[in-house]
Amino acid sequence: GGAATIDIEAGGLVQTFRNTRIGLSSGGSGVVTATGTGSRFDTADGAPGGAANDFLVVGQGGSGELNILDGATAEAETLIIGETNNVTTATVTLDGAGSIFDIEDDLRLGDDRRATMTVSNGAVLNVGTNSAGTHDLLIGVQHTADGSDLIVDGGRVNHLTGAAPAGRLAIGDFGNSADQPSLQILNGGVVDSDAAVALVADQAGS
Repeated sequence: GGAATIDIEAGGLVQTFRNTRIGLSSGGSGVVTATGTGSRFDTADGAPGGAANDFLVVGQGGSGELNILDGATAEAETLIIGETNNVTTATVTLDGAGSIFDIEDDLRLGDDRRATMTVSNGAVLNVGTNSAGTHDLLIGVQHTADGSDLIVDGGRVNHLTGAAPAGRLAIGDFGNSADQPSLQILNGGVVDSDAAVALVADQAGS
């Protein structure tokens, strides 16, 4: 695999339809960076209720990196960071006042490989913006994703679990004790979830 970058600046728009992958091939790397007010990376197809069930994957078979900075915005139906266990790097950075990332359905951070997402310096991550269905926020989904981190450093995360049976906020869904995934809230960061229970080490083997 090779290397590819996309830079979205000066109010630019990149809009995709159906599934979108950053860092797909083994040995390859992909970086997408949106910077500045008005710049936007939109991978949601707008189908009612997320009918198309589209995914934005950062780090599937290669190295993937997504940066939303300095007032830029992004949207996805479901965001998966670190999907397969041969991923070398899977990171998402949401930084700066006015930077907003809307996820209509689920966030799966560390789906099958260690991954990191940082929400910092006034940025806002919204999970579950679609009124239909249930919406999960999962950190360290499989045991191979131990060490995955959601770092909220002066930013804000809003999580709406959706219609009954409501979605989950879970840290270490199928992990093990060697290197637990974590949710770190620093420097006035806020995590606001309407989940009835936050689950830590949710399943056997965690």
